[in-house]
Amino acid sequence: MKRWKAILLACLLCAAAACGGANNAANVVVQDTIKNTLLLQPETEPEYELTPLVEEKTYTAEDGTVLAECACTLLELSVSNPEELSEDAAQQAQQTAENFNERMKKRLQESAAFGEELGNMARGVYEDGHLDYAYRNEIRMSARLQGRIYSIRVSSSGYTGGAHPNSYTDSYLFDLKLGQFIDPAQVADDPVAFQKGAAELLLEKAGEQDEEVRAGYYPEYAEVITNWYEGTVLFDSAGMTVVYSPYELGPYALGTVELQVGYDELAELLGPGGLARLGLAETEAE
Repeated sequence: MKRWKAILLACLLCAAAACGGANNAANVVVQDTIKNTLLLQPETEPEYELTPLVEEKTYTAEDGTVLAECACTLLELSVSNPEELSEDAAQQAQQTAENFNERMKKRLQESAAFGEELGNMARGVYEDGHLDYAYRNEIRMSARLQGRIYSIRVSSSGYTGGAHPNSYTDSYLFDLKLGQFIDPAQVADDPVAFQKGAAELLLEKAGEQDEEVRAGYYPEYAEVITNWYEGTVLFDSAGMTVVYSPYELGPYALGTVELQVGYDELAELLGPGGLARLGLAETEAE
């Protein structure tokens, strides 16, 4: 964009020079054209990219036996076109990236602390002669950009003894324009109305699941679904998905339950601004 502007400016200045001396009025017209043309050009928008942030660690006993393995793959946000931005825009974009990365670093620190705890647990069990399999903890992140909202899905799995490993899914929503993480209901123009309306739709979706799934729900499953905005919420091109990990709606045998609601059902609840935030409308309502 900057190179294009420079070429345009040079061409217009040459035109002005050609007319100079012969017609001062023409010079004024060309100078005004230069000013107006440059002012009309939209400011370049920041472009962001996500890259993996990986940390792995293995804990072993003195005899070399693997006690525990931990792997954490998070995401790091960066600005890919800072040289094309104005000074203010570049600073704002960098702050947006820092806000995102600060949360990721905290999650990485929490994962490292849990890894240390896991290693110590496994060491104690091994010394007691009861460690059949190495303990394990793995965290993986994936991201989907919908409009200006990044949906970050965090898949965690681990084994700390027992009959089976465990898994859990959580999420983050990050608004690139605001430069901060948001709660799911903040996507809509009216968060309270969105909370209530989406809860009704999700309860309908839960009731439409296979009979085997419905039979596995805990008695209080409806209350959990009603508070959907406190859980794992993701947006993509099709709509909103709320993910319930094992033990949230039912026992481990029920597995993970994902309830999906399309934008055709959510449009009125989201409002014009909500649709725009998700890239489903051209302009955002003031």
